Amino acid sequence: MLDRLRTKSISKQLLLVTILAALLPIAILGYHIYQSAWDDSWREVREKHQLLAQNLAVPLQGYVNNHRGFLAMTAQHAAMLQQTRSADAASLLRTSLQNMPGFRSLIQLDMHGRVLWYAQNGKPLANDVDVQVFASEQCYSKARTSGAWSISRIKRNPLTGEPTIFMGQPIRTASGEMIGVLLGELSIELIEAIRAKVRFGVKGHSAFVDHTGHVIAHPNAEWMREIRDISDWPIVQAMLAGNTGVTSFYSPFMQGNMVAGYAAVPDVGWGVMVPQPEAEIAARVHSLMLSHLLWAIAGLLLAIALAILLARWIIGPLDQLARAGRQLMHDGLQGNLPAVRSDAPQEVRELGTVCLLYTSP
Repeated sequence: MLDRLRTKSISKQLLLVTILAALLPIAILGYHIYQSAWDDSWREVREKHQLLAQNLAVPLQGYVNNHRGFLAMTAQHAAMLQQTRSADAASLLRTSLQNMPGFRSLIQLDMHGRVLWYAQNGKPLANDVDVQVFASEQCYSKARTSGAWSISRIKRNPLTGEPTIFMGQPIRTASGEMIGVLLGELSIELIEAIRAKVRFGVKGHSAFVDHTGHVIAHPNAEWMREIRDISDWPIVQAMLAGNTGVTSFYSPFMQGNMVAGYAAVPDVGWGVMVPQPEAEIAARVHSLMLSHLLWAIAGLLLAIALAILLARWIIGPLDQLARAGRQLMHDGLQGNLPAVRSDAPQEVRELGTVCLLYTSP
């Protein structure tokens, strides 16, 4: 093949060498750009997604702490009203709900599980609804038994059937005697509003799970309604173990591979994950490579154009001499070779001068 190349014309050899000389650095540079683009994209994704997950865990923790503090304060007021047997307890609960819209309802129970007062935001309860079902609420039992604040997993409200989370706060007298439990039903809508604020890319989103791996907030409304159990997902298991980091996993919801940052919410054991389809990251890298390819093609076309001009500049006068020489041989060496034009390369001009000397009469 090399021998065949050597027999080609100078113009073809020059053009081929120019193309090879342009393609080699383009290929090497393209490979390094591709690797660097992937590395930079993955590093940026990992840093961004983990930071987003950690930043989302903070307002969630604040949300829980604020409502826990408010519930404790309301429990103190309820204890004073219960000791004085004031009829203002119901009014207190209604006022508390108005001041803290993060609660759907507040329920005050005594130590025997009897509901003393009940207040609910929104529609009033039907007359035949038995609110005594809250006596079997595990959050109530745990707070009454342990004497400490407690929070339930996400579950269905026994009255409405809607997904909800209960907080239990012991009600104590000034002397420290426990006389009941105040239950607060958290608003899942406000938690979902926190989650929905995080949007990036085309399908990037966030999701929250409770300490048992059940969905609290998710872009799939159906998963929220059914309280989907995703505790078998490796990323969820990592969150429930209290870890923070970045990982890849397959999402049945997005039906594709995802890369996600994740973080645990302290105290309550919830988890926050911020996934994005790997295809979106690949698309960004491919967009960068397309831009590089277009510039490479433009550079290659410019190199070819310059090679053609250079070949014509060098080879043109030589072709002229060659054609004139063949004509001179055909005419029996009668005549003269034409003068090489003045803008030809120096070596070609010198060759033309020598040829003129030998062919001059």
